Amino acid sequence: MKWRLIIFVLSFLFSLNLGAQRRHIVQRGETFATVAKRYNLTESELTAANPTNKECYAGLNLVIPEKKVETKRLVTHGTNSATGNQTAHCDGSGVKATRQVKGNGSDGHEYVDLGLPSGTLWATCNIGASSPEDYGDYFAWGETTTKSTYNWSTYKYCNGSNTTMTKYCTNSSCGTVDNKTELDLSDDAAYVNWGSQWRMPSKAQFTELINSSYTTTTWTTQNGKYGRNITSKSNGNSIFLPAAGCRYDASLVFAGSYGHYWSRSLTTSYSHYGRGLDFYSSDISTGGNYRYGGWPVRPVRLSN
Repeated sequence: MKWRLIIFVLSFLFSLNLGAQRRHIVQRGETFATVAKRYNLTESELTAANPTNKECYAGLNLVIPEKKVETKRLVTHGTNSATGNQTAHCDGSGVKATRQVKGNGSDGHEYVDLGLPSGTLWATCNIGASSPEDYGDYFAWGETTTKSTYNWSTYKYCNGSNTTMTKYCTNSSCGTVDNKTELDLSDDAAYVNWGSQWRMPSKAQFTELINSSYTTTTWTTQNGKYGRNITSKSNGNSIFLPAAGCRYDASLVFAGSYGHYWSRSLTTSYSHYGRGLDFYSSDISTGGNYRYGGWPVRPVRLSN
């Protein structure tokens, strides 16, 4: 009995020590290389943090080191004393920053300049998220608050079915025609939740974002979350879009394997669909989804 107590105490103290570091318990079939890739590390970085482990086997308890990222010192918008104009994306040395920069004013939301022709500035996080890999909040198209159940019966702009749209409709088979094809500001989740400098993206902005002339896109993981990393070809800046899945009825489905992000644009040929960005491990494209579905929003910022 005494030995059992000692073993229990030692195990407890050991678990407290482990809690100070990120750990990973190796699963059957995993290797150092696959574990490293999951946490966005190189194999050498992983093995250097676990010098006593020469072989990778199921049940092995690995230390996951923090990824060291070189960043420049960033400052928020300032004022050019010579011109009186606001300056953005400054790292303190007068050159354009290569990492995200905090947004102007008091909203505190960060964005990245990907060097796109339109000048679109993309937020680094979804609405409701605290980091780029967090899923954040889920919205039906045209709604600005979250809810517990997502279906036609709870959707704001219909009378219970996909043939009874009451707003944003271009064909009579889907409801009352008003020929509105973009969300009003009062129905824009980014504008309502983040303020006047932010919007939900348009279909055209999503098309530009994934245009291979301007960016590359890779299926990867960030802090254990699967998604798409989109990197600028002109300046090397990037954003990460987690595969956040969606909310249908009261359930979260497809998280980790599929992503759809709402735009502010309607699918005009089928007015019960909203446009957005679709992606999974092997493809990324613009597409549509039922307006009642709960999907995340990645805002864009008005150009400075």
